[in-house]
Amino acid sequence: MRVVVADDDLSQRFYLSGMLDRMGHEALPAADGGEALALLERGDVSVVISDIEMPGMDGLDLARTLRARSFGRYIYVVLVTGRDRPQDYVLGLDAGADDFMSKPVEPPILAVRLRAAERVLTYDRELQVKSRHLEQAKRQIEDDLAAAGEAQRALLPKRDLTLGSCLVQRLFVPSQFLSGDMFNYFDLGEGRIGFYAADVSGHGVRPALLAASLGHLITRGLFIDAVLQAGCSATPEHLADRLNRRFVNDEDVSNYFSFVCGVIDQHAQKVTLCQAGHPHPLLIRGDGEHRWLGGGGTPLGLFAGAEYERTVDRFGPGDRLFIHSDGITEAADPGGEQYGDDRLVRFALERRRASARVLCEQLVPTLSAWTGQTEFKDDISMIVFDRSEPDNA
Repeated sequence: MRVVVADDDLSQRFYLSGMLDRMGHEALPAADGGEALALLERGDVSVVISDIEMPGMDGLDLARTLRARSFGRYIYVVLVTGRDRPQDYVLGLDAGADDFMSKPVEPPILAVRLRAAERVLTYDRELQVKSRHLEQAKRQIEDDLAAAGEAQRALLPKRDLTLGSCLVQRLFVPSQFLSGDMFNYFDLGEGRIGFYAADVSGHGVRPALLAASLGHLITRGLFIDAVLQAGCSATPEHLADRLNRRFVNDEDVSNYFSFVCGVIDQHAQKVTLCQAGHPHPLLIRGDGEHRWLGGGGTPLGLFAGAEYERTVDRFGPGDRLFIHSDGITEAADPGGEQYGDDRLVRFALERRRASARVLCEQLVPTLSAWTGQTEFKDDISMIVFDRSEPDNA
């Protein structure tokens, strides 16, 4: 090993350097802490033996300086003292020293101290290698998650979509790379729009995979097959029941998710929907009247015998319908108070004359101001169906 020997006494430097040379090590002498620091900064020395008492930068100052700086490697510090005072040991350890030797230094003692230094430095090098491997693996995982997030977002419908006389806007802000929220809307023909939104319980990869599988599973064809039947009204509860039977598992109830789906019939000027544990959709009339739709319902994937009901309400020109996740209303301020339903209603009413796009664009900074954070703890998603005239001002 290459070892820095710091001592203002020339004879002590020669004495220690000679012992190191005879043991097969290379000694690098320094007259004080400043010279020792300069030698350590070269990048190829990791052991320093320093006297405690030196003019200028002494051994304690040197140890503190080494611990306060980052060298990209561990520096093993051995302090040498000619005084047998317990406070020197306390001060040295507090300053960051690894070991002590008393003067005069005996060759066997020096050899033992150097072997201890070699063990620590070997562990440090192995740890650095493992840390680099872990960092590389972490970057790879983050890259993979980012790619998966892009693939998940590709499943989402377009923004600023016009379907008949209805303008559709959506908002999607995942709390992590991947989201447990999934939603879509479809042009079903004859002035009808189908929609659904799901929020899988939990956070991370597992709920995101289930959300993505829902995005692949609930196609326009499946939606029509389950919800639209010849000669009958829309039956969104049939889709909820079908999905519940598919995902329910008596042995594992961790894969449950809230769900809402429905059909907007523009010709009949009504919306028919089924709510399964998802937040109540918010309907705001053109005159400012508002109401929460749906009967609550049980999330999908929990109980095999769960029953689901439909809700029908008028949805005509001038009305606006919001389908949102609980990440919006449950966003909490620093004191733990949630944003809540009432604030969401006020937010929507204050922007009743603004376009759905403006409303969605302003919701995120509004929630950020409420939470005091730019990143949210839960996924945020919302669909806005707007049968009012867009604000062109």
